[in-house]
Amino acid sequence: MSKLPIVLHPNTMNAVVVGAGNVGSRRIRHLLSSGISITVVSPSLPECFQGFVCWEPRYLTKQECLTANLIVLCTDNYELHDAISKNRAPGQLIYRADDVKKSDFHFPAVIQRGKLTVATSTDGASLIIHSSCANKLNSSFQIL
Repeated sequence: MSKLPIVLHPNTMNAVVVGAGNVGSRRIRHLLSSGISITVVSPSLPECFQGFVCWEPRYLTKQECLTANLIVLCTDNYELHDAISKNRAPGQLIYRADDVKKSDFHFPAVIQRGKLTVATSTDGASLIIHSSCANKLNSSFQIL
């Protein structure tokens, strides 16, 4: 499958993250670093995010239609992810932690030094290779 690497300027975008466990927390951290407006739907939310995101302390239901530009599904409920994916509006982009192949986008490792942004990805094929490449690039750009 072909990829389209792009850099979004999210100042007018919003995201809904469903689930705030380990994976959800990593995605929230990544989104927060971009300045995007985030709503988290999860029965619990790590204290470090409270005050930085809009939190809806509840479980999402299969019948709901979310209104965000980006929908980030980070639960272990495959059926919920399928239902939310089917209920989405035109133009919404969905990330599924349970099945990257059914996602519209994924989260690359990002290195930023001033105006330089470098993103790396293995399409989820190898976290070890991905981390190794990102670490090597990160140390290469320490001089910037």
